[in-house]
Amino acid sequence: MTTENSGPYLNAAVICEKVLQEKDETLSVIRMIDRFNVTVSALGSPENLPPIPLNLTVLISLKSGKARGRSTVKLRIESPSGLKLPDQLLPVLFEGEDRGVNLVMNLNLVIDQEGVYWFDVSTSAGSPSLSTSHVFRKNQFSNSCSEILPST
Repeated sequence: MTTENSGPYLNAAVICEKVLQEKDETLSVIRMIDRFNVTVSALGSPENLPPIPLNLTVLISLKSGKARGRSTVKLRIESPSGLKLPDQLLPVLFEGEDRGVNLVMNLNLVIDQEGVYWFDVSTSAGSPSLSTSHVFRKNQFSNSCSEILPST
């Protein structure tokens, strides 16, 4: 197979509740999340979603391909309004061929807007930028306090 891009390649980019790393180096992704339903207690519809803190886990898995040497993986988050949050820069070492890099990180994110949040993953080794979207949706009102309910 001939392609313009010779690596690194994105193997997985996942937002989840947690990632387990077993003794044999295998990973288990627990509760993948691509949508949050937020319920807000109020008498009327608020114009703005109140700030809600989320504690998530991000897994980025890359395969080297022909890429070798030190590189930087960049994670950029963009809010529904287009605001770009500060980039997360993560140093990695690509060993080539089928060797890979798994990055597991905690992500503390405060959401205050309804809509699509874009998570963009790229590397300084020249791979194309690959995006995955995750939706945080505001539900209608209930009699309970503000709560976040992961859904799949």
